[in-house]
Amino acid sequence: MRDPKPGQTLYLYVGQRTKGCRKLGEAVCESVQAIEVWQSWANSGMSVGGKLVSQRKAEWIARADGFEDLGALKEFLLTTHHELPFEGILIRWYWLGV
Repeated sequence: MRDPKPGQTLYLYVGQRTKGCRKLGEAVCESVQAIEVWQSWANSGMSVGGKLVSQRKAEWIARADGFEDLGALKEFLLTTHHELPFEGILIRWYWLGV
């Protein structure tokens, strides 16, 4: 699977690999940046594009991704990926509709 590029159309689905799979709509990719999340007591434990983000911004990113807070995002990553740090991509997009 390739990472999306800015300007590309994204096709958004829920329930993939299940009988309940359905298309939510389409969006346009605005940007793609590397994201890293780790356990930390001293700071947010998140970097985007190689730069440490503030606790406030990390909380905002977690909520924008559908989590209650940054702690819930980290718990999901630990449960799903079995360890931190997590390295992935942060895709920013704008909604085109269905």
